[in-house]
Amino acid sequence: MEEKLDKLISLIESQNKAWQKSLQLLDGIHMVLVEKYKAADLLLEEHPPMGAPPPTNQSQQRAPSNLNTFGDQHPYGYELEDERKAPAQSFPATAQVNEETVQPQRPFREPPPTVPVTSKAEMMEQVEKRAKP
Repeated sequence: MEEKLDKLISLIESQNKAWQKSLQLLDGIHMVLVEKYKAADLLLEEHPPMGAPPPTNQSQQRAPSNLNTFGDQHPYGYELEDERKAPAQSFPATAQVNEETVQPQRPFREPPPTVPVTSKAEMMEQVEKRAKP
């Protein structure tokens, strides 16, 4: 019994070593990719592409605009008035459908036969019966 436990422990230890090596490999790949992307960003800063706008620093970028645009210039609800004056859409979202114009759709598959089929001849007879009406 002790031999089996020792063997199990050694297998678990070898599996842990394998996991550590794979983790080290993934960590190394991550570091290489991060360095590659940093180098590409530095290269683009030093040599911008032709026709590209000049690079801007974080301090040069303008502050985000205020989300609340209501004030003395525009009274509350002026956007709703603009929506009321908007031209009619060709396909309004809330179209009313008459129940008379809606036609029931036929089922995609035919229902299974009511009588169980035991031979090919019986199956052919049932198909012929369905086709006649």
